[in-house]
Amino acid sequence: MLAGMRSFCRCSAFVALALSVSLGCGKPDLGRVDGARLTPRADGGAELVVEGWPQIWLSQEEVAGRATIELSYVRGADAVAFRTVDGKWANVVWLGGATRRGPVTDAPRDFPTVAGALIASAKDSAAVLGLVRASKGKTGVANVLVKAAAVEGKTWEARLASLSEEEKAELTKGLEGAIMDGSGTPEVVSRAVAVVDVASLPVEKLMARVEPVVTAKEPEGSLGASVLLRVLAQKKAGAGKLACRGLGAGHPWKTDEPEPTRRLLLDSMLMAIANEGVDCPAVDALVREEPCASTLRCGANGPVLPNETSEQKEPLCGAEALKKAVEAELGRPTKDTVADGHPGRTSAWAFAALVLGKRPALADVVSHHARRLYAVTQAKTPECDSLSELGKVCHAPEAVLRDQACRNDGATIGVGTIKFRVSDEKKTISDVETAPPP
Repeated sequence: MLAGMRSFCRCSAFVALALSVSLGCGKPDLGRVDGARLTPRADGGAELVVEGWPQIWLSQEEVAGRATIELSYVRGADAVAFRTVDGKWANVVWLGGATRRGPVTDAPRDFPTVAGALIASAKDSAAVLGLVRASKGKTGVANVLVKAAAVEGKTWEARLASLSEEEKAELTKGLEGAIMDGSGTPEVVSRAVAVVDVASLPVEKLMARVEPVVTAKEPEGSLGASVLLRVLAQKKAGAGKLACRGLGAGHPWKTDEPEPTRRLLLDSMLMAIANEGVDCPAVDALVREEPCASTLRCGANGPVLPNETSEQKEPLCGAEALKKAVEAELGRPTKDTVADGHPGRTSAWAFAALVLGKRPALADVVSHHARRLYAVTQAKTPECDSLSELGKVCHAPEAVLRDQACRNDGATIGVGTIKFRVSDEKKTISDVETAPPP
């Protein structure tokens, strides 16, 4: 009945076979193809028999009265899959002397992928890894952990410390291969960058991994791509032009990008543009998003951080300070970048991309900051927040006045329970008094 299928897809990683299930006929042997057969049971289920494997029982619900069930199997492999009622594939592996059900997927999966998924979902993932270690050795452990990197939670990184030096070496080799040959998903690459010396890999391979993420409408795997992009930026290998193209590729980039890894990718894109001095018009809009961001101002230590105490008297950053800040950030070790992306600096990198890319000065941004540096004239006492009566002359924190003068247009500005005047003609900030809240 199935003899004609013996040569079907023999060079494929998996062989899809149609095994006939005939219910109500006792327990006939339904044929043997590449060492596998399916035998129906009287209760409406079936027994899947693979040579050398323990029995695999399919329930009545899994058989569902079907006349045929497709099986995907290669003789000698430690993974088998059968087609489910809804057309997907239920994966089974032989591990630790027993069969274990893996995930249901759109296509049959190999042993490392299924075992990796089992490790990711197991309550005692270390025990499952121990079974892999016992049956597959250090290379098997590495292959499975490469696959698990795509789906496992924080236990993946935590487990690295438990590996032997040989296993770590094999894992590094496997992850490097996943980057080099493109087989690693963006999630795998995002974990590989913390293990592999990516700076030693060929530029063209890194560019091939980065480009589809940077230019995607909805970038996925942004952590790995951001690290690779920083390496490419240091090498000045065209990452700046790629990044500029990515800014206009479809994703609506914002300086307050809500997803942390995408924000890290945006930071890396802007630093690549800045470090390579690419004239990129797309950075203008990002600078204008937050024209009074603290990181556009520079003090003795470079861009002023959002949580840094300041009287708001620092000037806009110049090219030398921005160049130094970009080089310092790009020079951080990869592991440090993965652990801490230094959030909150996106506006600084956007401004660096604008200045170092020799874009024309943004007049509106310059004029906003000019208002921040006007001379402040106000009463020394009392403090505004100590008064409850409205319309009383008082003293407000100078940094607040300067910041709000930058962030608001017009002659009269109200913030909280105070209001004051700004004169662009006289270049002054004055007439501070209490006011009703907005």
